[in-house]
Amino acid sequence: MPAQGGEAIQLTRNGGAASFESPDGAYLYFAKRTPDGGPPSIWRMPLRGGEEERVLEKVGSGDWTLTDRGVYYVNREAQPGPTIELFDFATGEVSPVAVLEIPLPFLISVSPDEQRILYVRFEEPESDIMVVENFR
Repeated sequence: MPAQGGEAIQLTRNGGAASFESPDGAYLYFAKRTPDGGPPSIWRMPLRGGEEERVLEKVGSGDWTLTDRGVYYVNREAQPGPTIELFDFATGEVSPVAVLEIPLPFLISVSPDEQRILYVRFEEPESDIMVVENFR
């Protein structure tokens, strides 16, 4: 829906959730499962129209966030344990940012200066918000 109001416009045609507009306004990044029921992945599509394309595989809808630099996400299959990683737009490379404690986190957020990462860690019967600092 336009910020000024008006009719809502459908952007994705094959599903999607947890979306972010790219900082340059060129793309919509979103999470979705493949039609065959495969693992959730991060996709993008041009906001001016065009085909969607997969950016990252095996990333859940609450396990990522978008910044000017790239996509920060939780790699749940990393060894020795879950890791926050960065898919860098400039290089197209993925690099580890922080190895996390179990239990697995979700709902990550990165500060505008990219100096802190916040994530939710659930421990029954309560939950905590954690901070990762000095990760560079």
